[in-house]
Order: sequence, then C-alpha cells, then structure tokens
Amino acid sequence: MAGLRPSRPDQLADLVGQADVKALLLPAIAAARRRDRPLDHTLFFGPPGTGKSTVARLVAAALGTRAKTVNGPNLADPGVLLRLLCSLGPRDVLFLDEVHAAPRRLLESLYEAMEEGRLSFAVGDGHRSKTLSILLAPFTLIAATTEAGVLPEAFESRFGLRACFAPYTEDELSVVVSCATVREGAFIDPEAALLLAQAARGSAREAHALLRRALDAASADTGRIEPMRIDIAAANSALRALTIDTDGLRAVERRALVALRPTAKGRPMGLARWAAASGIPIATLRRVCEPALLRGGFIDVGPRGRSVVPFRRVG
Repeated sequence: MAGLRPSRPDQLADLVGQADVKALLLPAIAAARRRDRPLDHTLFFGPPGTGKSTVARLVAAALGTRAKTVNGPNLADPGVLLRLLCSLGPRDVLFLDEVHAAPRRLLESLYEAMEEGRLSFAVGDGHRSKTLSILLAPFTLIAATTEAGVLPEAFESRFGLRACFAPYTEDELSVVVSCATVREGAFIDPEAALLLAQAARGSAREAHALLRRALDAASADTGRIEPMRIDIAAANSALRALTIDTDGLRAVERRALVALRPTAKGRPMGLARWAAASGIPIATLRRVCEPALLRGGFIDVGPRGRSVVPFRRVG
C-alpha cells in the first residue's frame, strides 16, 4: 500500500475525489493569501457524507486561520451566532453546517455581517430603543447544505463561491477505505476494499462506517495474525451483519421494494399508498429508500407514482 494518501488529509490538494471542488477552491485560496484578504463567502451543497465538513477544515488550514463550526439546528438562539461572530479573528472561517435548518430570521441577520462586516441589533427598555452596531473582523462564512434550492435567494446570492460536492466513485471510495485501513494499522485486500466501496453508495462517511464493521469481523477471527488483514470474507461478514445484500440494499429498502411488487402488473404507487403497503414512514421512503432504489435501477418514478423496473429481482 505504498504511496497511499493519508485517510485524513492535511492539505486540500491531498483530498481523495471532489476534483471540481478542488479546482474551484485552490486558486481562490491562493489568491486570498496573496492579497492577505478573507476568502469569499462560500456555499457547499451536495449529498451527505461527501466531505463538506472535511473541506471546510482544510480550507481554513490552507488559509492559515482558525475554523469554528456550528450546526444550523443549534442556532435557535441568536446570541449563539453573535458570540461566534464576535469571537472570530481576521480571515477566520465560520463553518455553518446544515444551514437549511437554521431559522430564516437568523439567516437574514447574517446579510449585514457578510456584506458590511458589522452586526446591528436593537436594544431598549420597553419605552425607548436604539440600534447598536458591532464591527466584525473580516471573516469567511462557509455554509453547507444537503438541500440545494431551499435557501432564501437573498442569502444564497451573497456567496461569491459555490461548490457542488458529487458522490464519490467506487474507485475513489476504494482509495478512501484503503487509506483508512492503513491508519488503523491494518491491511485490506483490493477486492474487499472495492466491495465496501460499492456498498457505501458514494459516501465517504458510509465507507468508514462499513470499514469499522469489517475490522470488527476481521478481529473476531482469532486465527488471524498481526497486522490484521481484511479479506473478502471479512468484508462480506460485515455486510451481512448490517443486513446489506449482494445488491447493496439494506433491510428497510428491500421491504420497500417488496411492497412495490404489485406495480409490476398494475398501476404505479403514490407515496402515501407505498407507505401504507410497506409500513415505512413517508419521510423514510422519501429520504432513504427511494434514492437508494433509484440509484440501483430498481424503480422508476413517474407522474403517477413509483413502479418496479421490469426484469429486476424483487425480494
């Protein structure tokens, strides 16, 4: 495994995958450093597990500044945002993850901070009030979302850079798995790394989770000698323990697919009928099952609902 990149890169250029993101950010970072200015405010969007948080950390490192992180759902109290903004030093990075879950009024309060580098708020005793303005250090806001298109247009328009994160390819995830295995002081056969990569569905986070289960399976074999090696048997054992079949489907997805069986000979199912037939909540069908079944080519989605793709195995 000589020549593998570290599983947790220290430099953005060493990140596995996301070539378009690196091509966008690396020149912008270099220009910001030359001019001794903050990087433009940056919006990341893409599926979960594709490296948005990792890239935010690497951007701050490349700028030679600090990064502070907060999640959108944790910003119900405006005081949290105020304290964070006031704690930033020149050219620091504030990473706002799951920005789509932040209160709309809070996003509106960021407009002035992003454009003018100040934050204004009203104070008063109930009879009289006045507006106070706090000057902020020049900073970069990096906001990340998995739900493109739901942010207020006025907020989204204030980002000078927009980076789209794509699902990782199987080859890229094989490298991710192999590098992470080395970090654990173990080895993995190429076939086993590819098997885990195929089951990870484009997500580096999922690939790392599968690797941990494969390490568990390998360590359970007391006949193995150090350093630990993950072979195809250990990888298959990990997938079986997680109820992942040879098509890469989880138990809940197989259940959803079986519920669509009547559509092979009848009319497509609407979402509510699918939920009733499968016993799976609508939110789970929409966010978990449907994307997985679409990616695998198991179902079609049309104007009248979902239906099983002909000639594919159903349960």
